[in-house]
Amino acid sequence: MVTIAQIQTHRRALGCLTVMVVCALVAAIPSSLRAQAVLTGYVGLLLMGSAFLAVGLFASSLTENQIVAAVTTFGILLMFWVLGWGADAAGGAWWGKLLQHLSITEHFESFGKGVFETKDIIYYVNFTILALFLTLPYGKFVHGLYRVAALVTHSAERITSRAP
Repeated sequence: MVTIAQIQTHRRALGCLTVMVVCALVAAIPSSLRAQAVLTGYVGLLLMGSAFLAVGLFASSLTENQIVAAVTTFGILLMFWVLGWGADAAGGAWWGKLLQHLSITEHFESFGKGVFETKDIIYYVNFTILALFLTLPYGKFVHGLYRVAALVTHSAERITSRAP
């Protein structure tokens, strides 16, 4: 059930976002600021924010203490931020490229330049989905694996029963 306080909170957040977008577009009219770069920056910020929130939900699902969850979230996000520094130190080695791909800040740079790159969008969407998936309770996760195994087994039996 949705409460009045939740609705008011969402209205305030939407109002703040609307004001930010309008101010950025108004500032772009008389200047050389490109509206496309501003809008892609907002989309990138939205994707990065959703990934951060998903990590926060995951950390919150691990513990009942809010402070422990906040510190865990900070630690996880800091680790993904620092991975980019390790990639710079590694140079062109294969593990340097791997660390660069895992870094959460490396994928935000193209949004700041006003460029939509599908690899960056896919990274943030996958990061968010993975963190939300890890948030599931262990029992539901195991049930999901059994369910998938049962469906695969059933499909295989149907295929083999049709074969002449």
